[in-house]
Amino acid sequence: MTIPASEVIRAISASAESVSEIVRRTCLRSDEVSETLDELERVGCVSELSVNGDTLYRANRHQISTVTLFGGFPGTT
Repeated sequence: MTIPASEVIRAISASAESVSEIVRRTCLRSDEVSETLDELERVGCVSELSVNGDTLYRANRHQISTVTLFGGFPGTT
């Protein structure tokens, strides 16, 4: 089952879970991964994107999480 990017954003906003925990539980299509990263950046959740665009670093008041995308699908490091 695919979870829309908006649901991922809502889950992140309402939860102390790390991005990696949320993304690990979601099966996003490649286009949704891109949309999700764009939305996270727009709402100010993204502190840094790596040079190659494969790794998203997100810092919030709870922790710093790292999410690495493998071939367009999310995974955790």
